[in-house]
Amino acid sequence: YEEGDAVNEGDALVELQINDSTFTLSAPCAGILAEVYYDEGETVERDEVICAIDIEDAV
Repeated sequence: YEEGDAVNEGDALVELQINDSTFTLSAPCAGILAEVYYDEGETVERDEVICAIDIEDAV
């Protein structure tokens, strides 16, 4: 997904790799992907916000 794309609750947004395991992070709600705070391959610390979903503009 890219900024401005519509997402539905449960859509797979990103894959997180931790050591040798991969986890899928799903959208918690429907809306518009307003901002993505990390690029592919960047390290994300625990409890960091990865993206913002605007639920006000959801169709």
